Amino acid sequence: MKLYYIPTTRAVRPRWLLEEMGISYDLVQVNMNMTKQPEYQKLHPHGKVPVLIDGEVTIFESTAICAYLADKYLTFGFAPSPDSPQRAYYYQWLFYASVTLEPPVEHFMFNVLPNLPEKLLPEKVRFGASSDESLQWLTELPNL
Repeated sequence: MKLYYIPTTRAVRPRWLLEEMGISYDLVQVNMNMTKQPEYQKLHPHGKVPVLIDGEVTIFESTAICAYLADKYLTFGFAPSPDSPQRAYYYQWLFYASVTLEPPVEHFMFNVLPNLPEKLLPEKVRFGASSDESLQWLTELPNL
């Protein structure tokens, strides 16, 4: 099993899960230049990380990789069994975290937090949102 990885990216998610599971894997650290190479883009068409190769399976997207690993190693208990009613809530929160919650958090990180490297989000494409505006969405979340 190989995990293609760049530190401080969403690739941390499946790496963390693999470490928690104690599963043996090869960590392949790549850099931004490597992700633009045709060989890498065969693994991920957008040249992003993470990518997991597990035998005949090549999968990208951190949440999808985590769900795949949780299912493959169901005995570790990171996901309810497919026939459990709890599986619906597992999917709900898995998707909620990455689809609903992550965008405003990312917006805050890239547009409000100081000292992020310019190459992560160049000044010219940042929004002029204040920290209050960026946090407004998060504070208006209902009690879930």
